[in-house]
Amino acid sequence: MTVFGTSNFKLKSSELYWSPRLLGILGIILFTIMSLDVFGEGYSFLELVVALGFHLLPAFVLIISLIIGWKYDLYGGMIFNLLAVFSIFFFDTTETLVSFLFITFPLLLIGELFFLNWYWNITNYHKNKKPDES
Repeated sequence: MTVFGTSNFKLKSSELYWSPRLLGILGIILFTIMSLDVFGEGYSFLELVVALGFHLLPAFVLIISLIIGWKYDLYGGMIFNLLAVFSIFFFDTTETLVSFLFITFPLLLIGELFFLNWYWNITNYHKNKKPDES
């Protein structure tokens, strides 16, 4: 409930820490599930391995991005926002709203949550810093 610009909603730092990470894991699972459509195409074994490798490439990129973002929130925010912009052009997610909501929007949300967590940590660090520390 908001009364004259004040809000009773308090965000805990642990919720802010875990939300982009858990959403990143869910995104990896989503991209992995979407790549399983290659099994119904009737490929030979070698063609299936190559096709599955190409279909799993976005999931591998997300895994590497999440590993970097897990340690460095600022870099995680930058990488996931760049991936969101890249996905607009590579996957052409502006064609339909569903493709934008399932591919680009989660990447953008994860990137912004990483940025928010980074900003939260920086501002709380400076608030809790003692005057004699430089």
